[in-house]
Parts: sequence; structure tokens; C-alpha cells
Amino acid sequence: MAEGMLLLILVLAVALIFDYINGFHDAANAIATVVSTGVLPIRTAVLIAGFFNFPVNGGGGLHHLLESVIKEEALGFNVILAFFFTVLAIGALWLAKSLYENASVTTTSEDPIKRYLGGLYQGSLNKWKVDELYQLIIIKPFYAISSLCAQVFDLGGIDAVVNGVGKFVRAASNQLRTMQTGFVRLYGLVMLGGVVAVVAYFVLNVK
Repeated sequence: MAEGMLLLILVLAVALIFDYINGFHDAANAIATVVSTGVLPIRTAVLIAGFFNFPVNGGGGLHHLLESVIKEEALGFNVILAFFFTVLAIGALWLAKSLYENASVTTTSEDPIKRYLGGLYQGSLNKWKVDELYQLIIIKPFYAISSLCAQVFDLGGIDAVVNGVGKFVRAASNQLRTMQTGFVRLYGLVMLGGVVAVVAYFVLNVK
């Protein structure tokens, strides 16, 4: 039970961190249609989302979503956990209302929350340079190793051996081609030389 609850809290914490970082970029796109067209008021949308995710029977069936990951006994309704996240959600809504209720936010204006978060906001906006770090640690070394293997082992090793064999065969064939004169007497001489070499081999090796 304790391990399942710890895993659940860990999953929720990772999800919240991911949503915090990713939300700056995707949240506007995700709700743009509903908000801009006025299909649903924001409060109604939040209530509907909360109802269908409420972890009791009648909540839309989504309360069984994590059963394949977390043991069933860990999915029971936890009052303390529910109270904590409820207070957290209410606090987040109040904070958003306080920051953005009277703010005129456009694509060119400064986000009101930037004044309070400072470097934390800028770091989140720049994705904490994760892409740049990934480029530096993974992509560039991998590209350097790939280039080294391509130039040294592929072109300088495998291709050099294959091309060398081809050049040797071409040079040998060019030399042997001069022996193909078309004269029957030359071919007869070569055959005689071969017969003499075979007979000499057997004569010399007979004890």
C-alpha cells in the first residue's frame, strides 16, 4: 500500500513538472478553440474535467486508468491526497485570477507572472536549455564518432580493402591480357609447359 501510494505521488509529481514546463507552449493551443468560441465557460470546463476524473464510481470510468500500472489497493480514495490536490488546484485558480484578471496579455506583451518568477520563468520559457544540452551531450559527440567511423574505418578501412582488391584484379588482368595473342602455337606452348611442370612435380616427389 505504501509503495503504491509513493509511486502514485511520484507519477503525479512528474506529470505536474512536465505540465508546468510544457504548458507554456501547449496550453494555449489546447484550449484556444473552446475559449475563443465561447463553447464552454472556463469554470464549467474545469468542473466537467474534475467530475470525469473524480476517483469514485460514477466518475466516467477514468478512475481505473492506472490499474495496469499501480496495484488495485493503491487506487482507493485517499482523503488527505484529495484534499491536498484540491487546495492546490484552488490556489492555482486563485493565483491565475489574481495575475491575469485585469492584465491585457497579447503575443507581444510581457507575461505578468514574469515579474514574480524572474529567472524561473525565463528558464522555463527556454526549456532550461534542454535541447541545447541534448545537442551538446548527445548529438554532437554521436555525429563526431559517426564521422570518424565513416572517414577512418569505412573509407580508409573497408572501402580501401575492397578498392585495393579491385585495383589488383584489374592490374593483373591487364598483364595477363597481353598473353592472349590469338596464336595457336602460343597456347600449345603454354599447355606443354603445364604438362612438363606436372610431370616434373610427380617425378621429383616419387620416393
